[in-house]
Amino acid sequence: MRQKPPAIVTPARQVAPHVRAQSQPPGLAIRPVPGKIGDPHGLAKLQDHDSIDLTRDDLLDGLQHVADYLHAHGVYIEIYMVGGAVNTIHLRSRKYTHDVDFIAGPISTDKHFHLCKATQHAVKNSYAPFTKDWINNATERMPEVIGKVPRLIAEARAQNIVIFHVSGLKVLAAPWNYALVKKINRIISPLPKKYDINDAANYLNEYIKKNGNRPVHVRQIREWGRIYEAEVPDWALQKVNKEYSRYHRKQGIIFDNDGRGGGWQAGGRGGSGSRGQRGGRGGRGVGITLSRLFTKLKLH
Repeated sequence: MRQKPPAIVTPARQVAPHVRAQSQPPGLAIRPVPGKIGDPHGLAKLQDHDSIDLTRDDLLDGLQHVADYLHAHGVYIEIYMVGGAVNTIHLRSRKYTHDVDFIAGPISTDKHFHLCKATQHAVKNSYAPFTKDWINNATERMPEVIGKVPRLIAEARAQNIVIFHVSGLKVLAAPWNYALVKKINRIISPLPKKYDINDAANYLNEYIKKNGNRPVHVRQIREWGRIYEAEVPDWALQKVNKEYSRYHRKQGIIFDNDGRGGGWQAGGRGGSGSRGQRGGRGGRGVGITLSRLFTKLKLH
């Protein structure tokens, strides 16, 4: 059994093309998985997916085989990686993952065909124990993601975090803000993974580094959650912020009293904060009202 992934670590440098090891006997066969009728998007994740632990070297070897095939056939494809493969290859915060999830957006039927063939080529020629759906675009087929694909691609290109790039294939990381809110959404799910909070802290760290090393306001994260249809409750954000601050000795998320979850509070300027009350600092309007009430009770 491979060891469990370590805690949050310093992200790796940009991945350079690696030297491929000697190929071992071919792995499991893979077949092209077409999209819905009229939809020439990449590969769909099969329901009979087997969980195989894939290391960073496994994934890089598979991507190299995919790129080799595409290049040999005069095809160039750009995809956008999401999920555990980003943590395993780029961040190195996990020892292994189970597959490569990606977003490709609309690609031509010809590119779709060659991408399917390229993944088969990787299964047959890589030493890694790939299953037939080791690389798939199930993420972009989710109902809450389908309409966001153009935005995700535009943000990924603007962010420009290169995971893998050789002739034939370029892989960029999906936007860190998207990765963050989707991971928080899973933290609050009935069956979260034990590494989810650590993953979210890593994504938060990457976003902060890419955006001036400034902490992110909770309102901004809520807005990302609204855009990408992910629930991001404060209690989950507090957990992520605690994990982040444990390693970086500073706050990654700014929380303040923005009207959420707070009730009426007496005192402060204007008595209670509502304009209709008398008095100035310290809630004097409330005190005057109570003294008059006691006076009336004594008189009666």
